[in-house]
Amino acid sequence: MENQMKQKELEQALYSMFKNEGMKRVIFAALSIVRKDKLTRRELKKINKIEKIVTKI
Repeated sequence: MENQMKQKELEQALYSMFKNEGMKRVIFAALSIVRKDKLTRRELKKINKIEKIVTKI
């Protein structure tokens, strides 16, 4: 069994974390730092997906 969150669960978790704008900035800063690392295509896709969800919230 995989321990991956479904899209809806991920959105709900991120929404509860981002009740304030400061946390959103922290996540964007972390994503920009992570992008500098050598990542696989799968990891980049996941990062892009998270970034899209965060901007929606």
